[in-house]
Amino acid sequence: MAEDDAVDTYVEWIGSYGYQNRMLVTKFIKETLFSDINALDASCSSLEFGMFLNKLSQLLSLQSAEALFLKTLMNNPIIKKFISAEDYWIFFLISLIKFPETAEELLKNALVTLPADANYKDKTLLLKAIYSGCTNLPFSLFINNEQLLEIRECCKQAIKVTFAAEIFDTQNSNKKQK
Repeated sequence: MAEDDAVDTYVEWIGSYGYQNRMLVTKFIKETLFSDINALDASCSSLEFGMFLNKLSQLLSLQSAEALFLKTLMNNPIIKKFISAEDYWIFFLISLIKFPETAEELLKNALVTLPADANYKDKTLLLKAIYSGCTNLPFSLFINNEQLLEIRECCKQAIKVTFAAEIFDTQNSNKKQK
């Protein structure tokens, strides 16, 4: 969203009206804009409406991506068990979009939120759920395609690391039992 950043607008709305009301705010803006466009005495020119419609389109695209991302995560048993706060995942997604270079740090933060006794299997499953959510994100949310590809690659690498630790842990447990 390279132009006038819709993500910043979205974050502003969440800050002003609460994350629970973000869909209502977008709906209100959309309905108000279309009412104004169809009015006999519109409040601005066609060119200005075009800019507003472009921004609205970006916001709707962001919300659609967010809805799919959240649906993927919130329906996952490991997410339900450990990090079921919707607002956590909304800000996780917004952070990924705004600052894709921090993907590794965001993944580590997600792992840190797990209970201290969480095993490597839980960590791997959490990362797989996040990766699954990221595979549903459209490239259009990012300045360039490479950013999303790098986020996905970062997820894959984190999964490999935790999975290797999970295998090691399992092998050590099996040796101790013998």
